[in-house]
Amino acid sequence: MNSLGVVLLAMVAQGDSQAVLRRAQRAQAEFELSRWARLPSGRGHPARCDPRRGVHIGRFCYWNDGSAVAPPPEPSAIGVSRRRLLQVLDSAAAVLPGDDWIAGQRVRYFVEGGQPQAALTASRDCRADIWWCEALAGFALHAAGDTPAADSAYGAALRDMPRDERCRWSDLSLLVTGRLRERYRRQTCEQRATLEARLWWLAQPLLARPGNDRRVEHYARQTMARMVERARTLFALGFGADLRELIVRYGWPIAWVREPAGAGMSERGVVGHDREPAYHFLPDDTADAGAGQIEAQGSAELYAPAYAAVFVTLDPQIVAFRRGDSTLVVAAYDVRADTLFHSRRLAAALVLARAETDSMVVERRAVVEPNGILIAVAPWPARLASLEVTTEPRAAGRARVAFAARAPDAQRLALSDLLVFDPPDSLPGDLAGVLPHVLRTTAVPRGASLGLYWEVYGLAPGEPAAVSVSVQPLRSSVLKRVAESFGLATPAPPLELRWEERMHVQSGVAPRALEIDVSTLPPGRYRLGVAVAAAGRDPAAARREIRVVQR
Repeated sequence: MNSLGVVLLAMVAQGDSQAVLRRAQRAQAEFELSRWARLPSGRGHPARCDPRRGVHIGRFCYWNDGSAVAPPPEPSAIGVSRRRLLQVLDSAAAVLPGDDWIAGQRVRYFVEGGQPQAALTASRDCRADIWWCEALAGFALHAAGDTPAADSAYGAALRDMPRDERCRWSDLSLLVTGRLRERYRRQTCEQRATLEARLWWLAQPLLARPGNDRRVEHYARQTMARMVERARTLFALGFGADLRELIVRYGWPIAWVREPAGAGMSERGVVGHDREPAYHFLPDDTADAGAGQIEAQGSAELYAPAYAAVFVTLDPQIVAFRRGDSTLVVAAYDVRADTLFHSRRLAAALVLARAETDSMVVERRAVVEPNGILIAVAPWPARLASLEVTTEPRAAGRARVAFAARAPDAQRLALSDLLVFDPPDSLPGDLAGVLPHVLRTTAVPRGASLGLYWEVYGLAPGEPAAVSVSVQPLRSSVLKRVAESFGLATPAPPLELRWEERMHVQSGVAPRALEIDVSTLPPGRYRLGVAVAAAGRDPAAARREIRVVQR
């Protein structure tokens, strides 16, 4: 123990533990004041909190203009001051291991200084309330990139928290919007548990990664909010509900700069920089498990995964087929046109899930080509498929599709999804024959023919069926509709084919492949539709959107 620790221990022996705490708090405040004085100058915030780019939260303006400007590096003098502060906090913790404020500041500043392992050791030295020590361990593990362990630590912390604290930490009302928020707020803390489980399941950026890093990030933000609640910060405005909301929605800055004189967001003119770019991962509607919009503009919450500098939405084909009670899913992708994935080692995974409480099927490939096909089989009716392509730490891409629930009547007429392929000279007769020709995206070159494959379920051998196939243009832009109304553009005519046939049925599956001439279609978005009807039964239908593009 250093000389400062001996002095503090003597103070405690004399019954002056409050003096030890006050000294630690004074050292923390002095560090933040000295840090402010040494901050590098940087770009200021907008003169007004423009609602198109920023969010006004109490005394603060959070803005994200997509520029991702890297802040200047932290001056080395700040690192030296932080290490001195940690010496004081270490000594204080040695004599007051049960103080939650000291324990929290030690973990906080070790993480901030790039020492997550030291932070984890500090959390294990903690002798405060057990739930707080577990939360500090989760915070340190999250900083170290150990998401599964952090997830477990926060799970233990939530279990051991007092009810009111647990309800406050679990509250997602700041992160959801619209009718979902109204629905959420009508429920009690206990009633929300089911909805929260589904929200976090859908919010996980990559289902193939162990642990739920978006959920862990939420609880790490709650931990940080409690850490700064009774501590000086560079904002120098004092802690309030607005700062808590800012942290919970957008996180705590990873770097700071000081604005030019006179342009300040606060009296100290300090701007915090978050990790960028950041994305919106919590769903806007839990009913659509496949909703995967991650755009940041106007979002109630943002998160930047540490394992991917850029996160993108892919445009693959993801198609499900029945195999008895099982589900076979084909995912065809092509990322060759995206420079993010050039000259990099790519990994891919196809994840099939049924619900947030069930286990998942993960077909994982450690090394893949930039265009390819993944196939996975789940032993149950899958409800969600997620295709995930990564080249860590540069980029991650995903696409999610929700599958309709199966009717309980196994004899009911049903269709698979529609699979688009490049038709060979001789049309294949089953899925195995189609797979080598599958298009890797939903984009179809203009002037080409289109192959379409589907399967019918529930037909009896030799049973006649009426089949229709249609190609309908989707709603065009306002300018194009105006041009069409003045005769300056010609709307794309719909295509429709109808016939009746007796399909070949084997093991309850009737496969069908068809070549469609779409060479006359102008570029644009179209909806393919297939409907099958049999006498005395409800018809079945399936749809898929495609894009006709210039070669």
